[in-house]
Amino acid sequence: MKALWVLLAILVLGSCALADQQGEGRLVSDVCPLLDSGPLSRAHVADLPEGVVLRAGEITISQTDVETEITKAPSDLRQQLTRNRLLVLEQLVVKRLLALEAEQWAKTTKREATETEAARVQAYLGSIAAGVTVTDADLSRFYNENKEMLGGVNLEQVKPQLSSYVLRQKRDEAKQRHIDSVGERVRIEVAKTWTEVQYRQMIGNPVDRARLSGLPSVIDFGAEGCVACDMMAPVLALLRDELKGNANVLFVDVCKEQVLGSRFGVRTIPLQVFFDRDGKEVFRHVGVFPEAQIRAKLSELGGG
Repeated sequence: MKALWVLLAILVLGSCALADQQGEGRLVSDVCPLLDSGPLSRAHVADLPEGVVLRAGEITISQTDVETEITKAPSDLRQQLTRNRLLVLEQLVVKRLLALEAEQWAKTTKREATETEAARVQAYLGSIAAGVTVTDADLSRFYNENKEMLGGVNLEQVKPQLSSYVLRQKRDEAKQRHIDSVGERVRIEVAKTWTEVQYRQMIGNPVDRARLSGLPSVIDFGAEGCVACDMMAPVLALLRDELKGNANVLFVDVCKEQVLGSRFGVRTIPLQVFFDRDGKEVFRHVGVFPEAQIRAKLSELGGG
């Protein structure tokens, strides 16, 4: 099995390299097909000066900058980050670009000059999400998708608590969309060879192996001890056995795989993310997801 996914990865990289030689495949998402979301996915690959791995306007990030950032992390995360240098690079450029945007916004809105950079960025992102509201339709949808987790109580009984939770969730999503689109507001260039090397290291995890398998997949991101996550465990075990060979059913403990969780944007658990046969994300759900609905979604993707 390991040899199969390695072969598939080599074939994918080879086809991208060929396209690049033909004048195509000039985005990171073309050269690194499994890195198909996030700010770096829309970056352009380029031949940069030696030691430079990213350039975005007035911002330059070196290979040394990336390694230094890894050494700042807790010791138990360094190995994970070493396998995910592209994610480290993405976080570095996002932080710097958002700081520049927030600085310009602060000047426009005449905020206090003594405000810290972190506070300014948080206020800036807060302004992006300020207009987000929650509708009755939003609450009904969330309630219907999470009835089991809510113990079947009436919607009206939990409406105030749900309203606050769903609003926070929608605002977080609005902020994340703005962060993810930073590469559309500024041209980002990354070093082609360095990026390809880091990509090969990055995809050696269970999630990307599943995405390269040619089968539809559902990945449940959770944690041991989380009540809702524990409710999902027997469902996942059943489906994993029944659908073996037709679909991948995986559980990722985000407490142990923090970097992997961060890469896939896990902010609330349990989170189920579905990928089609080509490894593209097609659907995600937060909360307890009934067996029948998981089965139906996988069947829809050709894994029934």
